[in-house]
Amino acid sequence: MNLVNRLFLIIILTLIAIIINNTIELHYTLSIGISFLIALITAETFYPIGIPRLSSFLIIGLILGPFVLNIFNNELLLKTKFLDSIALGMIALVAGCEIDFKSNLKEFLNFGKFTILQVIILSIFAAPLLFLVFKIFIPDFAFLAPILFLTLIFNATSPSTTVSIIKETKAHNTLSSLVLTSAIIKDIMIILLFTSILSFFSTKGGNSVFSVFLKEVYSSLFGIGIGIIIILYMKFININNGSFFLLILVGTSLVSSVIHLNNLLIFLFAGIIVNNLSKFGHQINEIFETNFELILLVFFFSAGASINLGALKNMIFIAVIIFLLRTLLLYISAYLSGNLCKIDKKASSYSTFGFISQAGVSIGFTKIIADSFQWGNHFSTLLFAIISINQIIGPILFKIYLNKYE
Repeated sequence: MNLVNRLFLIIILTLIAIIINNTIELHYTLSIGISFLIALITAETFYPIGIPRLSSFLIIGLILGPFVLNIFNNELLLKTKFLDSIALGMIALVAGCEIDFKSNLKEFLNFGKFTILQVIILSIFAAPLLFLVFKIFIPDFAFLAPILFLTLIFNATSPSTTVSIIKETKAHNTLSSLVLTSAIIKDIMIILLFTSILSFFSTKGGNSVFSVFLKEVYSSLFGIGIGIIIILYMKFININNGSFFLLILVGTSLVSSVIHLNNLLIFLFAGIIVNNLSKFGHQINEIFETNFELILLVFFFSAGASINLGALKNMIFIAVIIFLLRTLLLYISAYLSGNLCKIDKKASSYSTFGFISQAGVSIGFTKIIADSFQWGNHFSTLLFAIISINQIIGPILFKIYLNKYE
């Protein structure tokens, strides 16, 4: 089927979905099925011209979601939230299985040094520049707390997006290893730093802040336990592995939602344990390889449908300025850190485009800020707009530069 025919099919399916949505009360599974089908066809249509599949899922999720056509409404978002959690768990497990300490510990430590230096350099530049931007465009935010929070969020990235693009492009090189390792280290660093800054500025007591820190510790320990269980199963039983992993993913996601643990960290640490304490990491990747596109569909379609178009529209001008500033500072900090750590200049420069995407952690921070400060709601609108731009543009740029690096 050629491009024109596929575009025509996408338009027809979308029109049918709109008509049905406004005239007949369908069972929610049919609405989900039609929405996912449109997203899959769109992804396969635009993939040959260089658009990552997850970007298509994001954009179609945005278009069909509650802020545009409302075919995939807020009720459906709530109904698919558990599926979203399972998909995130799968992506995190695969990401963890890509981290290999045992084969090249020296490289891993050097990438860790690169990450710490980049966070420091970017933060040193970002804080005064953000003060100037706020002073000129939004004076209400030209004080210490918003500047520090946004500086921290400048450093945050999306491990789930990173591993998805790497899997899609089948990249295994210095650039892919650098970006993935750095994204995971940053995720942990940023959570700890955010907790510290929030405890300093929050007027609503420190108990809830300390509980955030404890949640991450418990999630990591739980993940280590899950990793050991996976190793023991694959070593001594090793039958019907697909069903076993489905049970692990569903069961762990259910438990983590009940006791409020971080599903991403659980499966990230589980994957790291499996890959570094056994030989089963590659086997896990092979198990998920066949259905990885469906996993991406569930997670990134929901992420797209959750993008608040109203926030993006209201803050678009200042959000674009801050997006450009962040991209520039990511490039400068990556280049300088790469030179200091003696990392391939091309890899360190191109890593900029792997750090643009933002998702779960940044959105979580934004919600906490909105709930913790009087100025939080207005500030969170700006943050949602910035994160939306980063998550739409970031995957496309990362794929371009991964292919260019090859």
